[in-house]
Amino acid sequence: MGSGSVERNGAAAGEAAEAIRALHETGFAQLERTIDAAFAEADPECLELCRRRVAQLLRGSAEATPTSLTDRGIVLPAGKLAALDRWEDSTDLSADEKAHVALCEQFVTSVSHISDSEVQALRATRTEQEVYAFVSALYVIELAERLMLAMTGAGATGGHR
Repeated sequence: MGSGSVERNGAAAGEAAEAIRALHETGFAQLERTIDAAFAEADPECLELCRRRVAQLLRGSAEATPTSLTDRGIVLPAGKLAALDRWEDSTDLSADEKAHVALCEQFVTSVSHISDSEVQALRATRTEQEVYAFVSALYVIELAERLMLAMTGAGATGGHR
């Protein structure tokens, strides 16, 4: 999928989000407040990495970008973004970031198969409360991304990596 196609899908998703927002103002406002709370409670940079990975997984493309609905203006270094689709072998991501992305990836593909080792990898650098906040925030981000995919029809054109 070329970058032009990704831009068109992103524009269509943005237009659809605005149309849906106009129809369901109260619900969208509540969802946006919930997303704001997710970013306030969890590590915003790790959550942004995971927001980007959720988009890649759900859309089946390393070039995929998340919907504007979940965008909170967090800018990440280009090296981290470029390495996200090959995060396991990346030297651009810290062990903590990799642990967040690993749990995120498992959450998106099969939440019921999150392992104790994935949680313990986060617990190596995070408190129990921080892990809980991250998983709760990840739930909100993934929900919003899936909701927008369903409403815009801009889903994956290929499989996961």
